[in-house]
Amino acid sequence: MGTTPYYSISSREIANAALEIMAEKDIGVLLVIDGGQLVGIFLERDYARKVILRGKSSRDTTVGELMRTPVFSIHPKKTIEK
Repeated sequence: MGTTPYYSISSREIANAALEIMAEKDIGVLLVIDGGQLVGIFLERDYARKVILRGKSSRDTTVGELMRTPVFSIHPKKTIEK
């Protein structure tokens, strides 16, 4: 079984840079990684609600201002019950 690719961005990057990656890769979410650590996730949905609807600019807003945090994860072999 192959490894699934993932795409990431720094929390210090502007939202517009994240949107460009997402458009190029045809994806709706990016992992936010700083210093090798997962610190959040950035979703198109958050952009629409936190930038567009509030009249902000994607060129003046950082990914860190928009990302969801904390990120919770579990091992793929865990069951739903656990």
